[in-house]
Amino acid sequence: MNEIWIYVAVAAAVLGLGGAAVVARRSRRDKPSVPVAPAPPHAPAPVPVVAPATPQPADVAAPPSFRDRLARARGVFAGVTTGVLRRSAIDQSTWDELEEAMLRADLGVKVTTSLLDSLRDRVKRREITEPSALISALRNDMVSRLADANRSLTFDSARGTPNIWLMVGVNGAGKTTSLAKIAAQQIAHGRSVLMAAGDTFRAAAGEQLETWATRTGAAIVRGAEGADPSSVVFDGVQSAAARNIDLVLADTAGRLQTNTNLMDELRKVRRVAEKA
Repeated sequence: MNEIWIYVAVAAAVLGLGGAAVVARRSRRDKPSVPVAPAPPHAPAPVPVVAPATPQPADVAAPPSFRDRLARARGVFAGVTTGVLRRSAIDQSTWDELEEAMLRADLGVKVTTSLLDSLRDRVKRREITEPSALISALRNDMVSRLADANRSLTFDSARGTPNIWLMVGVNGAGKTTSLAKIAAQQIAHGRSVLMAAGDTFRAAAGEQLETWATRTGAAIVRGAEGADPSSVVFDGVQSAAARNIDLVLADTAGRLQTNTNLMDELRKVRRVAEKA
């Protein structure tokens, strides 16, 4: 009897578990499915933005120095001398070749014309008949003109106003350094000196002159870069007069004698300095 009840209990338990499993399966079937969010669309990989390359400024070649110009002129004259010496006679081609070489050497139209006109007259008078004699005469004429130049430094102690010396020349000739040497020499002679920084074109020219003024013990008047050089020189002369300074050394920007505008500017500097 007891065994029968045991079988009944076991059967009931099995049936109960099976029913529970069936109910569980049904409940799982009947349970609404949870909506699944759609996957976001695949975003394209970001494209790196490349900044445009910054153009590098081209290197600006420094202006040729005085020695470079001399070497260039020497090369030009050496070439034309060889060409003229190979000629058998002096003709129009000879004059054209000489004129071109002298202009390329930056002698300027005025000087070139003056030298060649003098030689043409001598050729017409039969003083010069050979190309070799023509080259020699040209050299001697050029040397004699340089020899006649007055290179002395004139200081008028009875002037009553400051003496004014302008430093002029081509780029790279050493104007600023020469000005400093002259200042040291004049101060050693017991004269008071003021430097006027009239080179307002070259970068740091004013700073360079100020350094020389400090080293030599000279006074200095400067202007802003790009300022009118005439006004700087005028202020320098006025300052020297007010302080009873003996000598004004005025620096100027380098220039070629063939540049008409820059030569006119130099004439203006001189006029203003004389009026000051």
